[in-house]
Amino acid sequence: MNARMQPRRGTRGMTLVELMISIVLGLLVTGAAVSMFLSFSRTYTASETLSRVQENARIGFELMSQDLREAGGVPCAKAGTNNLLRNVLSNANAVWWTTWGQGSLGDGLRGYNDGALSGSKSGTDALEIMSGSSAATAHVTNHDTTNRVFSVIPASHGFAANDILVVCDNERSTIFQASAVSGAAITHPATVSSDYGDNSVLVRLQAERWYVAANGRGGNSLYRVVMRGSTLGAPEEVLEGVSNMQLTYLNSGASNYVTSATANWPSVRAVRVELTLDGRERVDGQTVNRTVAHTITLRSRNA
Repeated sequence: MNARMQPRRGTRGMTLVELMISIVLGLLVTGAAVSMFLSFSRTYTASETLSRVQENARIGFELMSQDLREAGGVPCAKAGTNNLLRNVLSNANAVWWTTWGQGSLGDGLRGYNDGALSGSKSGTDALEIMSGSSAATAHVTNHDTTNRVFSVIPASHGFAANDILVVCDNERSTIFQASAVSGAAITHPATVSSDYGDNSVLVRLQAERWYVAANGRGGNSLYRVVMRGSTLGAPEEVLEGVSNMQLTYLNSGASNYVTSATANWPSVRAVRVELTLDGRERVDGQTVNRTVAHTITLRSRNA
C-alpha cells in the first residue's frame, strides 16, 4: 500500500459522548445569551415605557397648569378681592359655564369627585374652570352709554358678535354677550352697567372642563372641553392612557389638602393633581403604569 494512503497514527474523530457534551455546552451558552437578551429587552422596554409615561404626565400637567393658574381671575383684579362680578347673560345658570359670577371673583373653579361629572369615568375626579382670558384683550377708550357701545383699542381684538365677554375696572366686573361687533365698536346689552368708563378692559370669557373618559379604543384618556365664542367645542383628547385623575384642594390658611366635598371654592389657593398613566407596551404580561402628582398654584388668587 502506498504510504501516503495510510492513516496517521494518533489521529481520531470525536466520540458520540464528546459530541453530546459539546452540544450541551453550546446550548447552555446560547440559552444564557438568549436569557440575557430577553432580560435586557424587558428592562429597556420598561425603561422606555416609564420615560414615555413620565413625559406624557409632564405634558398633561403643563396644559392643565395653564388653565388652572388663571381660574377665577380677570385682568383688573385678582380673585377673592372686593371686585364684584355680575353675570347678565340671558341664560345665566342654564349651563355650567354661565354660573360664574354669583357674588365675587372668588368663584370660577369647581371640582367633581368620583365620576360625579356627567361623561367622566367612574371613580375619577373632574374640574370646571372659568376666567377672563388674557389671550385677547381690548382697552376701552370711550363708553357711549346712550347707544350702549364700547369703543376699544386695538380694533384687531378678535372678538365677534355673540361672544361671551367680560368687562372690568378696579371695582367691578360684568359677564355679558356682545350684541354686535364692528371693528373698534362693541355693542353691549342694556343690562351692562353704565359705570364702565375709559380704561376699562374687555376680555373673552374662558371656560374649560377637564376629565377622564373612555377613548373608544379600549382605553381611557384625559379630555378637555373648551368654550369657543358662545358654545362649547367638542371634547379634545389631550392625553392617551390616563386611567385615573384624583384632585385635592388647598383652602386659604389651611395646611392640608381636601377633596371637593369640603373645598371652599372661593378660597382655594392650590390644586394637587394626581394622574395615573398606563404605558402602551406590556412587560411580563403586565401593563406598565405610573402615578404622578403635581401641585398647581392659582396665580390669580395668589398675586
